[in-house]
Amino acid sequence: MSEILNRGKEKIRGWAWIGTRLLGGFCIIVGLALLVGAIPTERFGPLTGMGLLLVGFFSILFGDKVGEWLPGRPTERETVKKSAAREWGEAIVIAVVLAVFIRTFIVQAFKIPSGSMISTLLIGDHILVNKFIYGVRIPVLDTWVVGPRVPQREDIIVFKYPHDESRDFIKRVIGLPGDVVEIRNKQVYINGEPLEESYASYKDPATPGNPHSPGASFGPITVPKDKLFVLGDNRDHSQDSRFWGFLDIHKVEGEAFVIYWSWDGDEGQPRWNRIGKLLY
Repeated sequence: MSEILNRGKEKIRGWAWIGTRLLGGFCIIVGLALLVGAIPTERFGPLTGMGLLLVGFFSILFGDKVGEWLPGRPTERETVKKSAAREWGEAIVIAVVLAVFIRTFIVQAFKIPSGSMISTLLIGDHILVNKFIYGVRIPVLDTWVVGPRVPQREDIIVFKYPHDESRDFIKRVIGLPGDVVEIRNKQVYINGEPLEESYASYKDPATPGNPHSPGASFGPITVPKDKLFVLGDNRDHSQDSRFWGFLDIHKVEGEAFVIYWSWDGDEGQPRWNRIGKLLY
C-alpha cells in the first residue's frame, strides 16, 4: 500500500514540475506582450507585465522545489544533501543573475537630481523605469534586438544625453517624427494645433542672454525621422531639445512609470504622499 502511495506522490511531483514550467512560460509570454504593447491595456499594463515576468522566472527557477514540499519516500536526488555553502552559493548566483537581467532588460531605478521636471518630479524622487516597453536593447553592444518602438506623445522617458552619454536625462516627449513643433507665447503647438499641457510650468520671465531661459518663442521646426523633440516640465529651468536639438530614439532607455521612494533633502524626511505615485 505504501509503495502505491509513494508512486502516486512521485507522479504528483512530476506533474507539479511540468505545471510550474508551463505556468512560468505562460507568464513570461503574457508579460512580454504587455510590456511591448501587444496586448492593449490601461496604464497599469507595464506594471502588470513586469509582475508576470517575475512570476514566470521564479516558477521556472524554483519549480523543482515544489516536489520537495510533498512528503513521501525520498528520491535518489533528494537523498544527496547539499552543503550549506553550496545552497547559499546557488541562491546568490541565481539572485545576481536575475537582478542583472531585470536591471538590464526589464526595469531600472533612477534618482532625480535636478528640478527640470518640477512639479511632476521633485529633487530626491526615486523612480522606476520600464526598459522593455520600447523594445529590447543590448547595452554593451548598443544594439536593439527588438525595436525601438517610437514613444507616445507625453511619455516621460529616460535617455542618454546626446552630448555626454555617460549622463542620463529625463524629459517628456512632445514632438514625434514628422511633427512640426512651435512655441508661441509659451504655448506649444503641434502641427499648428495648441497642445494642452497641464504639467508644463513657466515661472520665470524670459531673460535675454540667460542660457536657461527658453524665451517665449521657438520654431517652427520639423522633427526628423527616428528623432524626438523633448521638453522638461519646468520649462524655465530645463536643458532640452530647445538647446541641444533632437533626441535619437535609439538612445531612449525606457519610460518612467512610478515613484517608489521620495526624500526631501531640505526637510530631512521622506515625502510619504509621493511614494507609489504613477507618472503620466
